[in-house]
Amino acid sequence: MYWIEVKRCQEVPPTFTLHEIVAGRDTEIGTQFLVKDITDNGLLDTVLSNKKGVNVLIQRRQRNKPKTASPKPPASSRAVDLNVE
Repeated sequence: MYWIEVKRCQEVPPTFTLHEIVAGRDTEIGTQFLVKDITDNGLLDTVLSNKKGVNVLIQRRQRNKPKTASPKPPASSRAVDLNVE
């Protein structure tokens, strides 16, 4: 899973930078998804469903060092932090 950063400057074409969402490596592909600020913190979160269940990827602003992952809840419903600077 990736997100694309777009940088625009006057008089030159935009540049696109691909960033991997490491927390999304185990989510697999899905046909139903929602991108919305579900935590009301001003950052977009992603909810997707597939044959593995429902995955909730919560975006939080990173403070100092990235935190280590918490123990995983059951695979059928899992929340993962997306650390953003």
